[in-house]
Amino acid sequence: MTSITSTHKEDSDLWVQVVEGRAAAFEMVVAKYQNAVSAVSYSRVGDFNVSEDISQETFLIAWQSRGSLEDPERLRGWLCGIARNLSNNYLRQRTKHHEREQLGEVPDSAGAANEVESKVVAEEEQALVWSTLESIDETYREPLVLYYRAGATVAEI
Repeated sequence: MTSITSTHKEDSDLWVQVVEGRAAAFEMVVAKYQNAVSAVSYSRVGDFNVSEDISQETFLIAWQSRGSLEDPERLRGWLCGIARNLSNNYLRQRTKHHEREQLGEVPDSAGAANEVESKVVAEEEQALVWSTLESIDETYREPLVLYYRAGATVAEI
């Protein structure tokens, strides 16, 4: 338990510097939590590239709203919460886009996307991984991805 308390204290000290506008401190936060944030978003959206984009957007929002974090000891949870919200927003938008596409309102560009064979293979591999992960209840999926993707310990998860 000491290491978790120590981590919270380190986060708190680091975040004070971030609030002061020190970019180097924020870079340390990004390095420390990028994998966890990406893992959270991946466990929601099931697309590696999208999860990386969501991760970047998470840190952009965190920087822009750095003064709004009331309890810096909850930094990890705050960042992961932003990632969850962005992931949920992405899924809602994707659903709306898919519905419009089915109604014929959005032109189909799938032919252009299938031109590169390596992209197709990568997408198939990603789909296979995601279909396996998707079969796991979300309660367990996120900790599993955090464990393997972010290298988080059981205690951290």
